[in-house]
Amino acid sequence: ERQVRPSRAPAQQAQRHDGAGIRKTRRTLSSVDFEREGGQSLFRIFGDGNHQSRHAREHAEQVRAYLEANLTQDLDMNAVARAASLSPFYLTRIFKQRYGVPPYHYLIGLRIDYASDLLRESSLSVTQVCHRSGFNSLSHFITTFRRHTGMSPSQFRRVVDWQQDAGRFGQKTEPLVERPRRMNF
Repeated sequence: ERQVRPSRAPAQQAQRHDGAGIRKTRRTLSSVDFEREGGQSLFRIFGDGNHQSRHAREHAEQVRAYLEANLTQDLDMNAVARAASLSPFYLTRIFKQRYGVPPYHYLIGLRIDYASDLLRESSLSVTQVCHRSGFNSLSHFITTFRRHTGMSPSQFRRVVDWQQDAGRFGQKTEPLVERPRRMNF
């Protein structure tokens, strides 16, 4: 009987002939070799997904800084990608790899945080807050705000106002002050 031995070299030589009769040699990696090495050789070539090149990291950080500086402007992700000299697909890929969310979702999160601050600290109307925080549509703003905070902007303002006023009245009067229906956010 013939015994089959695993090859000692992780990469085997494969020979083939091109059309002109010249023998070409290339290295191949069998699945057994791949498992034995723990797949490390491919990760050395392509990266393991957790580490970005310096170039990709710098681009992602530049785009993040640009989004933070221009969150109130009307931004188009294609224009942002062009400004960064990247394709929209590649921009989304490196940004999501770096920050865990696509750039558009990151921008929406920034805008919602800014809108929350405006609602908490100013007496602007919800429509004014909508436009100052970079949203063009009031209905989109309200829907997005509700999705992120669990309440509408006007409910958010009522809860914040109530929390700021809590304890302002005496012990006997405090229970009589109307409490908003939703407290959790």
